[in-house]
Amino acid sequence: MGRMSALILTLLLAQSSASPSASSSASSSELSGAVVMVSRRQGLSVIEATALADRLSRALADVRVPVTLAPDEALAKLRRKRPESCKGRVRCLAERGRNVGAAVVVTLQAVRILDDLPIRLMAINARTGQVLLERSDTAPAEQPAQLDAILRTAAREIAPELGRVPGCELLPAPEPEAPTPPKPPTPAPTPDVPRITEAPRLTPSTPTPKAEATPQIDFKAPDPAQPWRTVAVTGMAAGAVAAATLVGVAVGEVIYANKTTDASFSDTRAGSANTLAQTQEAIGRANFDLKVAGGAAGFAALCGLTALLLPKPAPVAHE
Repeated sequence: MGRMSALILTLLLAQSSASPSASSSASSSELSGAVVMVSRRQGLSVIEATALADRLSRALADVRVPVTLAPDEALAKLRRKRPESCKGRVRCLAERGRNVGAAVVVTLQAVRILDDLPIRLMAINARTGQVLLERSDTAPAEQPAQLDAILRTAAREIAPELGRVPGCELLPAPEPEAPTPPKPPTPAPTPDVPRITEAPRLTPSTPTPKAEATPQIDFKAPDPAQPWRTVAVTGMAAGAVAAATLVGVAVGEVIYANKTTDASFSDTRAGSANTLAQTQEAIGRANFDLKVAGGAAGFAALCGLTALLLPKPAPVAHE
């Protein structure tokens, strides 16, 4: 009976010792991806250190490293087992990576000295506890753009080493987008060709009588010299009539004087009353009448010349 009890106790101890190794191998086979943890910080708050670890985590993801957890998610999952409690011990940090299910742990040590931020990176294989790569840089603490550039350079250098760890293989590169086929050229617009249609047939129709042209009255502008022109024409006519009348009278006087002279010579024996003095008087009146007629003719000519020299009004243009 005592031997049986001892045998059962031995089997139980063997099972209890074999069970941790089985569970350990099972958990090691399930590790995948990478996680970034802050193992030491000095001069930085927890929020600043977590933000710095998040920048490095995004830089690793940009170079196709499979980051399984964000830094703040890893801290929430570890609870009290913070990476800073490992005091930089590699085996402890590898255990923290196994606790969150990561195949690789990338630790970050940052110490702020005035405006400088010395950074030390270390990549650890969580299964074996082997240090894959270490890198140190100094970045300006107040210049985020330069800090990101340094973290991206470090991520590109450590990514190949991380990709060699089982479970942390680099993600495949995205397939390049198919080039967009060029748009076909827009055809030039076809010019409109006039259509040939049948000419309309003309039917005989009664010719439309043309409208009679309305006579246009040539209106003239009022002539300011018209009254003087009328006076000159009237004077010319009166002078011409007076001259003609006086010439006629003078001719009559001359004829009368000739007849009187002939009669005086022929009728001397008959006792004619006409004398030579009467004849001379008739000739004198005829000469006077001719002079007056010449003056009237000159006046008539002056009036006519005045009428011709007066300006004439310009005709008004028709609308």
